[in-house]
Amino acid sequence: MPRGVQKSIEDRIAAIQMEIDEMVVRWNNIQSKIDDLEAKKQALLDEHEQEKLKEIQKIIAASGKTPDEILQMLKGA
Repeated sequence: MPRGVQKSIEDRIAAIQMEIDEMVVRWNNIQSKIDDLEAKKQALLDEHEQEKLKEIQKIIAASGKTPDEILQMLKGA
């Protein structure tokens, strides 16, 4: 039983190239989304670090000691 007309090699190459191009576009979109999410994550990590630093500042101020005195205490000198 005949299977129909077979596509030329050029047509098959073009079809494969089209599929490759589509995959590259999808990959670029995914990479862009990953980059955006990484930037948002880093912004949240930076914000969290700033909150910790503010809390440390409040504790130092409440202790009545100067930052230099605290540093000396932490260094063990």
